[in-house]
Amino acid sequence: MRVTSKQLPSTANEAWSSRLTSHSQLESLHDSQVLIPQSNLVALGKLLNTTYRTAVSVQIGEFEDLLVPMLQELLPFDSAWMGQSTITSMGPVLHSSRLFNLPQEYLNDWAKVKRIDPLAQMVTSAPGIPASVCIADSNLHEEFRAFFAKFRIAHAMCAISVDPASKVCTHLSLYRNSLASPFSTDQMDFHEAIMPNIVSAIAINRIRHINNAHICTGIRSSGIALTSSIGVIMHTDPIFGDFMLLEWPDWDGAYLPKALGVPPGPGVKASYSGKRISVDMEGMDDQVMVVAKFRTKKDLLSPRESAVTVLYGEGNTYKEVAKRLGISPTTVRHHLRQAYSKLGIQDKAEITNVLSEVD
Repeated sequence: MRVTSKQLPSTANEAWSSRLTSHSQLESLHDSQVLIPQSNLVALGKLLNTTYRTAVSVQIGEFEDLLVPMLQELLPFDSAWMGQSTITSMGPVLHSSRLFNLPQEYLNDWAKVKRIDPLAQMVTSAPGIPASVCIADSNLHEEFRAFFAKFRIAHAMCAISVDPASKVCTHLSLYRNSLASPFSTDQMDFHEAIMPNIVSAIAINRIRHINNAHICTGIRSSGIALTSSIGVIMHTDPIFGDFMLLEWPDWDGAYLPKALGVPPGPGVKASYSGKRISVDMEGMDDQVMVVAKFRTKKDLLSPRESAVTVLYGEGNTYKEVAKRLGISPTTVRHHLRQAYSKLGIQDKAEITNVLSEVD
């Protein structure tokens, strides 16, 4: 199915977007009704294979830079725009953008006409289904026509995928400069087929980076997230939210807590020290990596483990600690084993020093 500027659907087709791509099981999302010509199936298979292999081998930002030329070999276009945003009543609010063969001023100019952007209206009405417009379309707003003309865009095709949890949209817009080269039906079908795979591959790329960050930091108990430049939560490991809720019990999970301040720009670092956790942030390309960890090693322990360890570290025996806390000596030994493992210590002599350390 395809949508043109003269065919605006009355109801949104959200069949695929109701499926959440989880961290534990990323999968390709396909619309079974998309029919790809037999001649293109082999090429599509090779592209998907290369796309996923690339996603797990390159850094953030590099993936999109490599993806577009690969796509261009099978679906010719002159320029492109890939980005993520949240849809509001005032139009899309951008979180990240990557332009290909377009100047940076394109984004500034688009912001002025986004409320009359027919592509944005069509694709948000039917997530997952490509839409196209032509500069010569009779119903195109004249201000938007002038915007296309400034950047030599004759034909445009766009599709979005919406994360059902965060409501963040990922879009890919492709442009052609020649009025004599509209996007064909087969090409729009191809765009529809490849778009959800692109979104899944981006998620794989980001989660791989999070996993690598865990290895590089060497911190056993930490939560890591990638956010947009304005603090929208894009990807996280399974425990990042637990750290945020430990410090901010009313945190809603959509944005970074306001207490963390404005996220740093590319190459810039920032930090925060709270009552229970500390947070390090670093701007990377158009995203921000956020690492949350316990502020002190003592915070790694449960309340009972902490009480047992402190009393034992003060020189009390197993029986004395058990009597003070109203538990058995066996339970004391169990809590100490757990505490030693979490604190990374081997004997009683290390307890006082470790519990007094502050990151």
